[in-house]
Amino acid sequence: MMGLLLVGSGVASASEVAFFSLTPKDKAALNEENSPAAERVLDVLKHPEKLLASLLVLNNLFNLALILLSTYVTALIFNFADHPWLAVGIQTVLVTALLLIFGEVVPKTYAASHGLSWAKSISPFIQGSMKVLEPISRALVGSSRFIERSSKNKSLTVEELEDALDLTADEATTPEQQRLLREIVRFGTTSVKQIMTPRQDVFAVDGAKDLPTILEAVSENGYSRVPVYTENLDTIAGVLHAKDLLKHLDAPMDFSWTELARPAFFVTEGMKIDDLLGDFREKKMHMALVVDEFGGISGLVTLEDVMEEIVGEIRDEFDTEEQLFSQLDDDTYVFEARAQLSDLFRAVDLDPDALDPYRGEADTVAGLILEQLNRMPLKGESIETGPVAWTVEACDRRRIVRVKVKVDRDGL
Repeated sequence: MMGLLLVGSGVASASEVAFFSLTPKDKAALNEENSPAAERVLDVLKHPEKLLASLLVLNNLFNLALILLSTYVTALIFNFADHPWLAVGIQTVLVTALLLIFGEVVPKTYAASHGLSWAKSISPFIQGSMKVLEPISRALVGSSRFIERSSKNKSLTVEELEDALDLTADEATTPEQQRLLREIVRFGTTSVKQIMTPRQDVFAVDGAKDLPTILEAVSENGYSRVPVYTENLDTIAGVLHAKDLLKHLDAPMDFSWTELARPAFFVTEGMKIDDLLGDFREKKMHMALVVDEFGGISGLVTLEDVMEEIVGEIRDEFDTEEQLFSQLDDDTYVFEARAQLSDLFRAVDLDPDALDPYRGEADTVAGLILEQLNRMPLKGESIETGPVAWTVEACDRRRIVRVKVKVDRDGL
């Protein structure tokens, strides 16, 4: 009897592996076979949740019966009245060993390599078991769905997802793959303001200029899309595509080139870049002008800026190399003050969380220093924020130009 129960446990374990390891190719072969066995297997696979619940119930019933029966038989054969702990030890070691070897390991190993044939041969027994155990399996499936719906109300935080990445990292995961996964996790929490080109670095053209002046300016700067303004940068008239000028290179000086400008797309500073990416895709646009809370233009953001947040810097053969930092030694760098903090984190391999208590609303190196000092710093002035020391290398009365950054790796 105990042997039959052990066989039953092995059958349930093997069936679980066999049915759930069938590939799309195996299922296609079953459809083409058109035999009663194949039809039974396909019928069982139509209800995977019910199948799994039935197999689990079946396996646990066999295991429980085996444990109870072995306890009874052991008590009949041996007298452990004076040493009850010995009975528990024998039961635990012997029954556990039998269940692991003959109820789990051996049948699952066999089913993993003979899944299709095992599923077809055992399908009548499984089909009948599913019908007998339907009330129990239906209750299990219902309760699991209820728990699943309840758990959906709790959303994972970025920190929890990053912790999960750390736990799942192994030798097969390269540092670059790990960095890419981290950027994807943080993607939905990054705002447009954090990646935009600030207002002072935006290249735009005056709609009052003549065509030759515009052609020269567009040619020198090399941008494919250029904002057009009427009086100042806050009054955007549209966006000029450089390719639209190609047909009018020989047009007269008084040609009304502003009519070539296309409607501009405006977004707010606080918009998340995953939403921006969706808007870019929906509107089939590659550039947006960023407005602040007062309606003024605070910067410009492109599709390339969004993609670089995941894959890193993207350069083509037409891009000029813009050196925003230089490395002096393993822990010391010199950054342009306008460099984005996100670029700094990548360049010095620093976790953004290390500076979260200090950065406030700052998105650039200069912004972080001003956030800490609440005034314009002097040349040579230094501050410390956690593991990073900042020294102003160059500045004037209006802005910070260059900053030396020293990272204390031991303090991380």
